[in-house]
Amino acid sequence: MKTSFSIESVETFDDFVSFSLFENAATPACIVLDGFQVDMDVSVTNKNGDSEYFHIVFQTEERTCGMRAFNEWGMQEAGGFGCDADQSLEMLRFLDDDYTVTNALRKEATKLAREYYENTSDLDKLLSAIESEKAKDDYGYMADDENNDHLTAVLRAFDLEYSEDALVKRFGRDVFKKIRNA
Repeated sequence: MKTSFSIESVETFDDFVSFSLFENAATPACIVLDGFQVDMDVSVTNKNGDSEYFHIVFQTEERTCGMRAFNEWGMQEAGGFGCDADQSLEMLRFLDDDYTVTNALRKEATKLAREYYENTSDLDKLLSAIESEKAKDDYGYMADDENNDHLTAVLRAFDLEYSEDALVKRFGRDVFKKIRNA
């Protein structure tokens, strides 16, 4: 018998979403989605014909590997983050370490994250990323020199220069004031 599954329900959570600047050796500077979560209830049938229900939780990727390339909306199983509700490891044991279902579910979660990312305006991403970088700066996570200025770094990821005329033209005077005061 072949492994099969059906997604019984999907719920997304954006309560803790933020956008932040990301760059490493394999990924050019870009704005990434953080804090997005997708919960899925799935019915799975293994090769023996046994069926079970599992609650699988995906959260935005943890991006600490400096050599690995990442995209702006990648998702991974939340059990690795300590999410007790995620039953992906139990599902893998039930499927004798067959990753077919896990990969299909991750693909669906990533699709939902990408839709969320693409449906968020550039302006909202820009302002969130500036706040995120400013918080890093306030807590001493960024070097204290002009080359690591949070505003300039975020604008560069959007292919923008910090010039009043260019920013006012793109976003308007009120938004420029928010950007300048960030």
